[in-house]
Amino acid sequence: MTLVYLTEIASAKPGEVKKAFSMCVDCRHCMTPCIHKIDVPKVLIAARAKVFASGIADDNIKKFAGSLEKYDHPYSHVMEDNLKEVLDGVSMTRPAASVSGPSPVPGGTQTVPAPPAGGTTERVLYFPGCTALRYDKELVKGAVRLLGRLGIGADVMDTPLCCGYPGYAAGNTEWFIKIASKLKKVLDGYDTVISTCPTCITTFKTLYHRHGIDSKARPVHMLEYIAPALQPLLDGIRKEDGTAAYHDPCHLGRHLGVYDVPREIIDRLYAGRVEFLWNRDDANCCGGGGAVPLTLLGTSARIAKRRMDEFRRTGAGVLLTACPSCVRWLRRADQDAKVRDITHVLIERLV
Repeated sequence: MTLVYLTEIASAKPGEVKKAFSMCVDCRHCMTPCIHKIDVPKVLIAARAKVFASGIADDNIKKFAGSLEKYDHPYSHVMEDNLKEVLDGVSMTRPAASVSGPSPVPGGTQTVPAPPAGGTTERVLYFPGCTALRYDKELVKGAVRLLGRLGIGADVMDTPLCCGYPGYAAGNTEWFIKIASKLKKVLDGYDTVISTCPTCITTFKTLYHRHGIDSKARPVHMLEYIAPALQPLLDGIRKEDGTAAYHDPCHLGRHLGVYDVPREIIDRLYAGRVEFLWNRDDANCCGGGGAVPLTLLGTSARIAKRRMDEFRRTGAGVLLTACPSCVRWLRRADQDAKVRDITHVLIERLV
């Protein structure tokens, strides 16, 4: 923060101190004990944006930005192939949402009911998120089927399109605004957008608003959205033996304030639940956020390993979380541990 200030008053050159701006995973853990609630990530990412705009960003950031601008998401042609496989598997029961606006696939439109607690019907868009679509397409396919099992109709994007967060975190604000404006046209055709990715939901809810790109759709994490509809089905299943530990994703916890819903669902699925020593608004990060894996991969890996060392000390048999990125990075840190997304468990038990 001091170095950002020094660059603002021209006492330091951005090129000499830019590395410091990349040392933030956007976890907001620094804000938990801060009585002033200073948004450090917001400031550091704004500093990254100035570095990027000045053309002095690291080569790997420039290369990443080029890929984003070429594909409108971080993972090249693999995303198109995976989404096609997802849509082929669900197109008989779900319409697809076109990037030019809501547009059902052959088979006509459908009434999209809200969860039982809602009392009204609404148009819902299921947004897979880039990480899940790239690294866990079975989660994406299963999530759509789970929604159907719960009586919740939802359209699915027919083109892979990023929420924009990776570009924002890397400092490529121009691309972020471009992709957010493009995606807003899709979101405006819906009442609610849901995703298993809390980073996407945070981006829709907070970052779009920060940049004056508010959409009509209400962003909600999938677990929050389906929780009311889950209860009757969970009443009829036997709990898994053993204990599970829950890792609070930074974007679901400190960014969105969602702590209880995942725990309540775990308590319905497992015989026991144990907490990390560092949990809720004091939870440690998985290391995968804020573009840090692009700039400081070793730091990212050490953060993840520290969290997995904590998990081992809990004595739990499985580590559950509610974020595809957390699953990916925590698995990389400890390949022998059982790390799962809660939505995956629900898919197995209910679909």
